[in-house]
Amino acid sequence: MKDILVHLFIMTFPPHIYQIFMLTRYYKREKIRNRFLMGILMGFSGIFSISYPVMYLVPDFYWDLRGVPLLLAFMYGGYYGGFTALGMMLIFHGMMFPSFGVSDAILYAAGFVPVLLRARVFYQYPSRKKIALSLLYAGIGTAALLLWLSYIVSHHGFVWKDLLPQVSLLTVVQLLLPVLLILWFQHMLRHDQMSIEIQKAEKLQHLSDLAASVAHEIRNPLQVTRGYIQISQKEADEKLGRYLNIAIGELDQAEKIISEFLLFAKPELTETGIINIGDSLHQAVTMLEPYASMSGAVIRLSCEDDIFIEGDPSKLKQAFVNLIKNGIESTQTDGLIRIHGHIRKQKAVITITDNGSGMTKEEIQRLGAPFYTTKSRGTGLGLMVTTRLIDAMRGKMRFASEVGKGSEVMIIFPLSAKKRVSISGE
Repeated sequence: MKDILVHLFIMTFPPHIYQIFMLTRYYKREKIRNRFLMGILMGFSGIFSISYPVMYLVPDFYWDLRGVPLLLAFMYGGYYGGFTALGMMLIFHGMMFPSFGVSDAILYAAGFVPVLLRARVFYQYPSRKKIALSLLYAGIGTAALLLWLSYIVSHHGFVWKDLLPQVSLLTVVQLLLPVLLILWFQHMLRHDQMSIEIQKAEKLQHLSDLAASVAHEIRNPLQVTRGYIQISQKEADEKLGRYLNIAIGELDQAEKIISEFLLFAKPELTETGIINIGDSLHQAVTMLEPYASMSGAVIRLSCEDDIFIEGDPSKLKQAFVNLIKNGIESTQTDGLIRIHGHIRKQKAVITITDNGSGMTKEEIQRLGAPFYTTKSRGTGLGLMVTTRLIDAMRGKMRFASEVGKGSEVMIIFPLSAKKRVSISGE
């Protein structure tokens, strides 16, 4: 039991180090070195397990837990982390133990199982699915070891009854240890993600206060300037009048930007109620069809009936207009914007897909950040405002894109509880 507790401590040490130094970058996934770090840490943990096996059951057969760090390396470090840990273990084993037994081959072969279980996308799975996959992996490895142990016992005259207590304990540890480590790792991920969200919210709050203050200070002199220009238009000749019209147009554009600043600073829902998603999408598409036609794009809308949410109709329409307009502007000739609304798992889901230029992973990660834009001419306020409005209506946005193929934004809202009750009662 003492050896098992020591191994448990060693297994939990690498994730703790990873959390301290690199966990925030794990979420950003900006560089491959984070996954290599996971592989190196888990590789050292596996080397310790090889050096100090948990238990020698019979001659030529010892039981260690190298498969557990190898599992975590593949599942949280992807292929880079997994093969890094596997390579470290193989090199160490070859240097320290030149004789390579069948049990060793089974242990290392089991390390490739997570690859077959799509290790590349494992970090995206929910906790329950991760635990299920870890149990499957641990079960396969443990079953292989038990079969080999049975072969040794039957051919060398050992008595199973003498080995049963140790084998039972090791089997339970082999199955449950990955589950415990995954639960702990998920807890660390959630804690770190909460810290990131809190920091982001604090930055947005400071920026909102600054935006509101600056917008109010600038709006007043702009309105005064516009008033004097309008007075001057009455006495201006034709040429000067054209210049003054241009000046008023630029002031109106500045006023629009200031209004977006204020909306970003205080995304208040002034008129909340039950909204039909189909109606809002139809209104947004109707507004943008002339703009799409001028840009050489076509909008195709399909939406299920009776999708109702709670929110501000005008603000929701504005959010849809901003997102559809972004899709139109990302396309070149023969642009196609597909919009689909449907209900999935008691949620209203709206997808807006375009066949535009697409975005890189780094660009997707920065979407919605203050003043970030992928356009050559733009302030980045449109998507910021849209994000704030959808958040205010308890919605979420998810982006997916591929360079050269296009982008997709998915908006998810909770269905209106009042409408669900009335529909179910019909």
